[in-house]
Amino acid sequence: MPKQESRKLAKITSAIINYLFQRNYNKFDLKLNRFKDKTTIVLEIPDAKISTLKEMIDKVSKTKDSEVEMYGWELIGESGFNDELELLGMLIDKVEIEEKETSIVLTFYRTMV
Repeated sequence: MPKQESRKLAKITSAIINYLFQRNYNKFDLKLNRFKDKTTIVLEIPDAKISTLKEMIDKVSKTKDSEVEMYGWELIGESGFNDELELLGMLIDKVEIEEKETSIVLTFYRTMV
């Protein structure tokens, strides 16, 4: 996996964690699975409701953007908090949401370019 891809994944996970900390989520599980040509990030947040994560879900559900993929990803961590989530969404192929009895599970899919 190219070094640049590793840096993108580090920024993506950092943005997710920063969002959660800013919203006072202090307990969650984040699992990153790297494959040859894709990555999945599984985020499980106990005692959360979809309604409380709506802002994050809406912003990261944006369409992947090739220009952000090439140049804009470096802005993650440098821009305003809300803009960071939108940039994150432009690096993710899709997000799946699962509401369990005691938690919310968000699975982020990213195909390596």
